[in-house]
Amino acid sequence: MKIKVDILMGFLGSGKTTLIKSFIENGGLRDETVVIVQYESGKTTIKEEKFNNKIIIMQRKIDEPFNKNCLREIISKYTPDRIIIEYNGMGDTEKFLEGFNDPYLEKICKINKIISTLDMKTANMYLINMANKIREHIVNSDIIIFNNANNMNKDTIQNIKRNIRQINEVAKIYEFPTVDIEEKSIRKKKLCLNTSEEKVGSKEIILVILGFMILFWLGLCFPLVSDFTNSYLDKNWINSFNKIFMGILIETLPFLLIGAFLSSMIQICVSENILAKIFPRNTIMASIIAAVSGILFPVCDCGTIPVARGFLKKGLPLSVAVTFMLSAPIVNPIAIISTLYAFPDMKYIVVYRVILGIIISIIVGLIMNRYSAKDVVNDYIINCQCELCSGEYTTSKNIFTKIKGVFLLAGDEFINVSKYMIVGALLSASIQTLIGQKVIAFVPEGKVASLIIMMVFAFVFSVCSTSDAFIAKGFLNEFSKGSVLGFLIIGPMIDIKNTMMLLGSFKKSFVVKLLSLIIIVSFILLMLVPL
Repeated sequence: MKIKVDILMGFLGSGKTTLIKSFIENGGLRDETVVIVQYESGKTTIKEEKFNNKIIIMQRKIDEPFNKNCLREIISKYTPDRIIIEYNGMGDTEKFLEGFNDPYLEKICKINKIISTLDMKTANMYLINMANKIREHIVNSDIIIFNNANNMNKDTIQNIKRNIRQINEVAKIYEFPTVDIEEKSIRKKKLCLNTSEEKVGSKEIILVILGFMILFWLGLCFPLVSDFTNSYLDKNWINSFNKIFMGILIETLPFLLIGAFLSSMIQICVSENILAKIFPRNTIMASIIAAVSGILFPVCDCGTIPVARGFLKKGLPLSVAVTFMLSAPIVNPIAIISTLYAFPDMKYIVVYRVILGIIISIIVGLIMNRYSAKDVVNDYIINCQCELCSGEYTTSKNIFTKIKGVFLLAGDEFINVSKYMIVGALLSASIQTLIGQKVIAFVPEGKVASLIIMMVFAFVFSVCSTSDAFIAKGFLNEFSKGSVLGFLIIGPMIDIKNTMMLLGSFKKSFVVKLLSLIIIVSFILLMLVPL
């Protein structure tokens, strides 16, 4: 059986020693031979003699390296069941963890759990001033513990949690208002170093029961579902769904990645002073510049949302972010060229698309400017205090540090936004597969009905703005040019996947208002177009 190695990281006074003491006294470690390696000496102490000499404490200096030789020495001298290392947050975490990379050690011991502790009274200060160190702890942790949360504002705690989740999405987070509650949780095995002893919470039990109930009812209803799909749907509907879903992903993900990189470059490399020179204080002029700036950024509709998030993080007004987000996919050079190729004999379609797209974007952006960004954008975006957004990477003059920051932030942006995009792609593919070709082939009479149908198709199809022109051309035989133009304008501004991505960044009420306004303004202007 391998020796378990548990690592506790955090700054002085964050509760590491108290936590170790609780694990030993209440966490079922009394019968184990435990070596505790401490890289600091705080107010709390652990007395070896209290535990019948089964607890061995070794004091080390913070600058004293911990490597494979140290670990081998401990194992050969004490043959422990477990090694607990209390590591000070000021040390070099990466170099410290590298000490465990050894083939021999991997055979006889394993890292069981890495735990980071945060004192909530000082957490915000450390997140702002020592964000790089905090990230080193958080990114490697299996468990993150918030101590002394009893007098903290709930919004502040939630904001800190969001910042933590930006760095590590999979770690378990435990929030303890007092030390007594922490000890009680350890005693009840809700928090335990032995994974096999951890008790399953009530939420997990409820989810398991609900899962079994859903499977049971699906089992009963499966014959009915089979009859329905065989009667009303194409037998190859799964293949059709797969093709549509994969098509959306293949079209979208590259541009989403480009958008994430552009957003990261704005955040890391572009200062507020430079943005102030590009976008003037005059709201109308700033919106006009935002509307045409999409020519310089080859991103489709999904890629504009990360860039808009970057604008808002830098303090630009909401009108600039919204205008850019709506206009950029339409004025994108690739979208313009693809539309020219799709409509070689109708170049006026391209002109109408670009001009109307810019006008609609500016109008909607200016109207939405009546709201404050802080009131409509999710808090963790505007108030993000991680080191990627406001730490060393943004202030450093070292080009390599900035490049590293761009890649790290781009990765975070891509993951945060892509999960909403994938959900939107699943919904879009499902709806397209279920409605079938019979509904798509339905041709209404009248300009109003025709335009409404094409606007609905644009929302459901979720086609990338760089390729939607070729799909739109296929509708010319059944629909009017004006309604096809509506498909080309509405699609890049709003569709299912975009809506899901917007919900991941903005508050629901604002997203509903934004979508409604886009539909109303677009419908009015498109009805006035003589096509």
